[in-house]
Amino acid sequence: MDIAEGANIPLLVGAMFDTGVGTAAGAHLAASIKMLEFHCDTRFHLKLVEDILEEPLIVKDGFIFPKGPGLGIKLDEIKLRKYRID
Repeated sequence: MDIAEGANIPLLVGAMFDTGVGTAAGAHLAASIKMLEFHCDTRFHLKLVEDILEEPLIVKDGFIFPKGPGLGIKLDEIKLRKYRID
């Protein structure tokens, strides 16, 4: 980000095959970018049949609203065990 911002190159944040965890992290990353001139595409988690979060991310008017500290998410331990690969 520093190199792009130093060169006046605008950035965007996108996602491919992200769960709610990756989407929350991407939203926090996007919030830290000074030259974020494009709409971000972090909506893949909305296409999942089931996510591993206790509660889905709140998306309203194109913004994601975290619900607590850190990334603002809580993992659903039962779902996490269900999808874990040993």
